[in-house]
Amino acid sequence: MTRGPKYARATDLPDELKSVGAINAYEIGPDLVRVACQLSDEDETVGQLAILHVSMTTGAVAIEKIFDDIYMSFQSDRGLRDILLVVGNIVQVRAEGGWDFNLLESRFLIEAFTLADQADFAFGSDGDIFRRLPGGVWLKDPVPTDNRIMAMHGTSLADLHAVGGAGTILRAEGAGWRQIDAGLGRELRCVLVEGDAVTVAGDRGVAGQLRGDEFVHFETGIESDILSVCRFRGDLYFADSEFGVHVLKGTAFEPVLEYGYVYRLQPGPERMTATSAETILQFDGTGWRAIELGHSATYTAEPVDLEEE
Repeated sequence: MTRGPKYARATDLPDELKSVGAINAYEIGPDLVRVACQLSDEDETVGQLAILHVSMTTGAVAIEKIFDDIYMSFQSDRGLRDILLVVGNIVQVRAEGGWDFNLLESRFLIEAFTLADQADFAFGSDGDIFRRLPGGVWLKDPVPTDNRIMAMHGTSLADLHAVGGAGTILRAEGAGWRQIDAGLGRELRCVLVEGDAVTVAGDRGVAGQLRGDEFVHFETGIESDILSVCRFRGDLYFADSEFGVHVLKGTAFEPVLEYGYVYRLQPGPERMTATSAETILQFDGTGWRAIELGHSATYTAEPVDLEEE
């Protein structure tokens, strides 16, 4: 006889069993962030994802939408076109007409990316890349690798790139992809496309920049896995799994935040937003501020004193 979870919903969990963690966060105003926050038990037998609007100054929390499931990814653009990945192979997309629900033929989807009115993408294990065309139809792209795909970025279909296992770098060509051999060998976890420069980074501090088919390695000095990269106010920032955040100055990687595991960086008009489990951090170019998310009857946010961390 198979037993179901002891608690039917994540909100039924006693406070001591609740685990709260942000999947992603974006600046949507001078002191306001939009956060996809996962509430679950530690074993993730039950879960809930809440999209929240949180004040970084007062800690006020407004709930935009709640989904009862365990989610893998949340991606959004400035026009609030959203993509959610349920753990496994389910994709939910929000556009003008509301949310749609799609079951894709993949063993496991890891991440998503949106080019708004051009196409949406979901990707993951076995080299799977799916694209959603205008009109809502999902198609599976022909991909010249079975390595898992971890990240994707571009400003249009013309400069779209994807990266993943065993140093995989792919460049979109029409409805397909061309593989670029940069001789890296390590898993790549993030990519940033800026004109003809494509910055990639990943496991054990590997990072570099692709221009055309030529690759230049960065000497990062980082031993942990680099999980995210973004450009903010002219500089490249890198988040990693053990230290926190570094910035590239010239050829040197300089530490800017020691906070441990930081896995998302999102540049905004005023501040760069970083995600670290239940903590949302923001950087204005000179200093950091942070809030910690929680749940007790409802979602909460409390200021974090970074000097005491």
